[in-house]
This record gives sequence, C-alpha cells and structure tokens, in this order.
Amino acid sequence: MAQQTVHIDARYGIPTDVGRDQIVNYYGVAQSVPSGQPSSSLSFNDAPIDLLSSHFTGREDELDHIGKAFGMDHGRVPARCAVYGMPGIGKTQLTLQYAMQAYSRQRYSVVFWISGATVEKLNQGLTKVLTLVGHPDRDHPKQSTRLTSARRWLEESDVNGCSKWLLIFDNVAQEAVGFLKEHLPRQNLMGNILLTTRTEAAAEAVVAVAGKQHDILELCAPDLRNAANQLLKEAGVDMSDTGAASISGAEALVKSVGRLPLAITHAASLARQSHKNLDYVLRLYQGAHKFELMDLENNLSNYEQKSVAVTFGSQLKELESRSPDCSNLLRVISFFDPEGIPLDMITEGVKGLRLHSASNSRSSDITPTSKPTQSILHKLATKLQLRRAKPTITTQVSTDEQINGPIMDPQLESLIALMSSPVQLQQAIQHLRQLSLVGYKSTEDTSALRIHDLIQIIIQESARRDGRQYHWFHVATVLACDAFRHVDDPFSHTCWAQCEMFHPHIQSLTKWDDEHTIGNSELRRANMRIGQYLKSRGRYSEAEALFKRALTSTEKLLGPEHPDSLTIVQNISSVYWRQGRYDQAEALCNRTLTGREKVLGPQHPKTLETMHTYATVYRLQKRFVEAEKLYERALASREKLLGPEHPDTLQTVNNLAVLYHVQDRYIEAETLFRRALAGREKSFGQDHKETLGTVNNLAMVYELQGRFKEAEELYGQALRGQETLLGYEHPNTLRTVQNLAHTYHLHRRWDEAETLYQRALTGREKVLGLDHPDTLVTVREFAELLKDQSRNAEAMILHKDFPLAFKSQ
Repeated sequence: MAQQTVHIDARYGIPTDVGRDQIVNYYGVAQSVPSGQPSSSLSFNDAPIDLLSSHFTGREDELDHIGKAFGMDHGRVPARCAVYGMPGIGKTQLTLQYAMQAYSRQRYSVVFWISGATVEKLNQGLTKVLTLVGHPDRDHPKQSTRLTSARRWLEESDVNGCSKWLLIFDNVAQEAVGFLKEHLPRQNLMGNILLTTRTEAAAEAVVAVAGKQHDILELCAPDLRNAANQLLKEAGVDMSDTGAASISGAEALVKSVGRLPLAITHAASLARQSHKNLDYVLRLYQGAHKFELMDLENNLSNYEQKSVAVTFGSQLKELESRSPDCSNLLRVISFFDPEGIPLDMITEGVKGLRLHSASNSRSSDITPTSKPTQSILHKLATKLQLRRAKPTITTQVSTDEQINGPIMDPQLESLIALMSSPVQLQQAIQHLRQLSLVGYKSTEDTSALRIHDLIQIIIQESARRDGRQYHWFHVATVLACDAFRHVDDPFSHTCWAQCEMFHPHIQSLTKWDDEHTIGNSELRRANMRIGQYLKSRGRYSEAEALFKRALTSTEKLLGPEHPDSLTIVQNISSVYWRQGRYDQAEALCNRTLTGREKVLGPQHPKTLETMHTYATVYRLQKRFVEAEKLYERALASREKLLGPEHPDTLQTVNNLAVLYHVQDRYIEAETLFRRALAGREKSFGQDHKETLGTVNNLAMVYELQGRFKEAEELYGQALRGQETLLGYEHPNTLRTVQNLAHTYHLHRRWDEAETLYQRALTGREKVLGLDHPDTLVTVREFAELLKDQSRNAEAMILHKDFPLAFKSQ
C-alpha cells in the first residue's frame, strides 16, 4: 500500500490526503507512480476546473492573446504571460478556461496550479510539484532543497517524461513577487508560465526575465454584449426565446454593476433565488438597496460565493489599518465620477480646502443631531426570502457639517498635508494601486485616477456607517469647485478642455447633493459655469437639463425673484432661442427683464443683458420693430455704462447689424458689422469665436450686395477658423457651411454647393434636431438646389422626409 502524506492544497491551504506515490490527472483521478521513480508519460491537469463557471462566455480575444504570447520566441527561457486586473474582473476564470482548453487540445501534458497570495502558499505550491510528479526529494527535510528540486525538475522536464508543461500562479501578491522570481524555472522552452495579479506593477515585475520583458495583459470588464449574455445564461433565461426587451434589460442591469463578472454572477444568483425577473432585480440595483444587494452571498454557484462587498472589503480594511490617510483619500475621490479623476483637481483644490475648513472650524459648534439610520436590509431580505438582515451602525452627523461643509479635524488636517505634498500624494496613489483600488494613467499633460463603480459604492457605504459621509462629500466638493474656479472663462475655447475634464465630476457631486437634499451653494455656482460651457459648445440639450435642475434647487432655496434664480432663467431663455423655441424664450425673457428691473434696476448690466436677449428673440420671431427698439435701448445704455468698445456693447452692435441685414438695410448693416469686427479683433484677436462670427456676418452682407468674391473669401476665413476653434459640428461652424453653400448655389457651382448642403444638413440634424429652424432652412435650400438641376425626384424625397420645412410654402 502506498505511503500516505498530508498534502496542503496550494489553492486554499486546505489539508487533503494525497498518496505520496500518486499523481493527479485532468479530473483529479489518482494515477500510480512507482516509488522513487519519475513517470515516463506524465499527464494531468492540476487546475481546479470545478471552480470554472458553467456559464463562462466571451473572452475569446484574451484567450487568443495568451496563446499568442506563449507562441513567441524567448530562446531557452520559458515564456511568461501575466494577466492583471481588479478583484472580481474574472482573472481566475479566464486562467481556468485557458488551462482547460489548452490541456484538452493537448497543448500541454501537465498543468500545475499554485496560489501566489502569500510566500507561504508559494512555498507549499512549488514543493507540491514534487509530490505530483513523484519526485524523490518530495519529503526532503530542507525546504530550500525541495524548492531547488522543483525548479530543476521544471527546467529538465523533457528528460523526466513530460513533453510540455504549463505552470499557473494565481493571484500573485506584490509582496510575494521577489520570492516567486527567485524560484521560477529559468530555462526550458517546453514550459510556459501564466500568472494573475491585481496590479500592473506586479505583472511587469514577474515577467521581467534576463533583461527582457515578456507579455502582460490587462483584463478589463467584458463588453456589454458578452456581459449581458453571461447574465442571461446564469439567470437561467432561455437564450432562444430572448427578445429585444430582455436583452435591453440585461444590458441595463450589467451596466448598473459596472460589467464586473463577479457582480454579474451575484445579480443572476439573486434573480434565481428570489424567482424574480431581471427587471425587478434592476430596479433594486438602481434604488437605495444597491449596497445591501452587493453584501448578499451567492449560495448557488461554486464560483466565488463571497459577496461583492466582502471581496473588496478585505482591501479596504487592510488600507484603513495600514494607512488612514490613503483610506480617507479614497473616501473623498469616491464622490467624483469614477473615470478620469484628474490629479490637478486635487492639487489645485486643496489650497482652497485648507482655508474653507479652517474658516468652518472657527465658526462651528459641532452638535450631534441626526437620527439613527434604520437598516432596510431586513425588509429586503424578508421580501426576497434570502436571509435576515444585519443591523447597521447608528451614526451621528453634525448638522453644521451637513450644511456648511468640512470642519478641520486631525484626520482632515493630515489628509490635507498628504494632498499638498507631491511626494506623499504619489506614494498614496501607489499604495492604492497595489491594493487594486484605483487605476492610474499619466501622460505628459495629465495624470488621472479611475475607480470602479462598485468600489465607489462600497467606500461610500463605509463612510455612511462611520458617520462621515457628509464630511467627505464636502471635502470632495470644495476640492472640485475651488479647482474649477481657476478655469478663467467657460465661454472661451481655450478653457473648453478644462471644463470638459471637470464636467463629469461636478455632475457626480451634484447628483449626490440632490439625493441628500443638501443644496451646496458652491455646486450651484459650478453648475452655472458648466452650463455656460455646454451652451458655448452648442450642446443645448445638456445645458438646458443642467440649468433646469439648478433652477429648481435655487428657487426652492432662495426664491424665484432672487438674482441667482433670474440668472438661471436668463440662461434657459438663451438656450431656448438657440433651439428655435422662440415663444418659450420670450416668456422667460419677459420674466427675467421684469424681475431684474425690479431687483437690480433698469440700468444694471444684467438687466441690459436680458434686454439684449429679448431683442434677439423678437428678431427671430420677425417682430423687427420691437426688436430694433430694444436693441437701440440696450446699445445706448451699454455705451454709456460700459463704453463703446466693451465686449457687451459690441455684442449689441453686431446683433443690431444682423437685424438691419434681415431687413435688407445693407449699408447700415455693413457699417455696424465693420465696427463690431474692428472692436472684436482689438479685444479678442482674429481667431476668437465672436470675431469669426462677425466675419461670417459681414460676408453675408457682401453676398447680398453682389460682392461674391469678397464674400467667399470671408466665408472661407471664418470657416477655417471655426473648424479649428469650435469643431466641425458646432452650430456656428455649420452656419458658415450653410452660407458658403448658398454662395456656391448662386454661382451655379452645383457640386460644391451640394457637398456643403449635405454637410450642413447632416450636422444640423444631429446637433440641433430635425425640427430646428436652421435645419429646416438647410432642407429648403438643398431642395431648391436639386430643383435648379432638374433633379425633382430627389427634391421630392426631401419634401417627404422633412414636411415641416415646406409647411408654409
């Protein structure tokens, strides 16, 4: 009878009885090996394939990548490939799938599987190799001898009855990398080494061999289609009877869990356990129960029964014990949008944070007043019949801190010191990366962090249970808003890249602010500037939604006639007229003008701003007499109050010239356009958005005066500048495209005109919408071009597709 020894399974550290003269084949069936002799034809797969999900789907590109990496020539050195990614992303599942496929296709005769979570487990796993192959040194008293024998066997496997082997190290920890590299086989082209780890740094370290870098692969979340397929399969939905609605619902659900395979498995398990459809589960994930759902265990799958919260919780606990400052930094950035968190926002904002927090500390009296937070997990568990709820921790929060922002305390003071030091901040980021809690990307121009959606939720829940969620929210808000104040002018194209960078983070903070009815004044001001940026980019629908949300909260807090409320109403009206919604714009202009005259006075610059906007709406409504009166009144007041060359004065000069132009008063229009152009070139330069707009306007006057050559030159100048400055689809750019097309049309340059009309129509339909007046103008003029070429059938298609454009004809 073969002598027995206790074998420690390197995957789990669980003692199992394994015969000392046995090896394990593909399905774990023991095969006898003569004592003291190597096998002449070893064949087994030691990978724990019972943990491979029966619903594994997709990942074809990643599996192909690993196969190609092992096909590369590295001389006598075994090819290595390291797969890295965050917890729950599916690294182990991918590796199990590769091991099973490669073994079944006889690419390898032997597959070893070793846990790399600790040095101890690496010790156990490497010496287990000797047991599996029946090596004489498997019971040698010296561990160093056993490790050396394992390495030598792998290096000389071809003479030991093994044609080709695959050595897998799963979940290699950063602290175990040095030990692992010391004991990996250094030669034998018949072997391959596949490793998984959480960080890019660890991956790069383990594949560095003899001055050369082998392959690494970052494992990201699966694409939406594969993620939805995984959910449907694991939830037991019949794929052959799946309609578009079910697929759409599955896609929405996997989006809500960040397409994380582990979270998808748990969502599917929840659907099966509760006997509910995916729409019901989606509503739970989109509601207030999201964290509690992630805290549920998965009892119906062999693969990863731990909850999502527990999976990430170990890293968070380790972080909090080892580095409270890093833990608090993570709490702060969890309130930002998960993608592209710029370090500049932190380093610029921390300057204002110190002043803001110190000011609050001097003026605040901290009194715990909040009511205990009642758990809703019990209700959820009862409803789904899953398990009993655990009571949440009762927390107390300072009312003053909820409203006014962060108050300086030792924790915040220490965090501010960290964020103020470039060295400490980089060390903190490195620490967070090592725990796979953040990603980091740096270029010459920018450095940004990213955090997974589910980690974000778990961190915020941790802050809620600690009673500090309002504190860290206000820290994040001050950082973002103070940094955003350094952006000079949201209307200027030179600041657009910065505005776009801040936009998602301001919106993430605003969403949290709305959900918790805080009404942070700094966020209101930041949102106004973001809205102005969106409006200047021609993103009118986004600007409208943002302004309306800001108006609701501002009116509730300050009242409908407060200057801040009226400023938002003014901005909404300017969006409406740009969208062609003239009647709605007029109503808001009337409200704003009445309110500002009452609150600020008739000669206040903001009152004159509304007067100018009101005149523009009248012009667009073809109410020319009323428009001219308001323009002239606004112009006289602005010249007196601001001066003849002030940008606001020149704005009214330009728009009054437009009014003269549409009334065929070309001489008066040309005079004012020339004045506006000279003033804007002096104030802004030739390549400014407003300057280029006036160039376009002057070209229109030249065209209608029959000065076609001058008009074409100016249109070309304006178009080149706008394409560079604003982009090809900005409404101002498309206006110039439309005007130049009209000029070509008049000159019977059919092909050039048609190309530009098509471009203008496509762009306006996309940016402004089918029913926008500018889009309809392009349709009518394009149809006229086709008729002028006797292409009546094509013109009739436009009549059919855009009936509103010809309604009045």
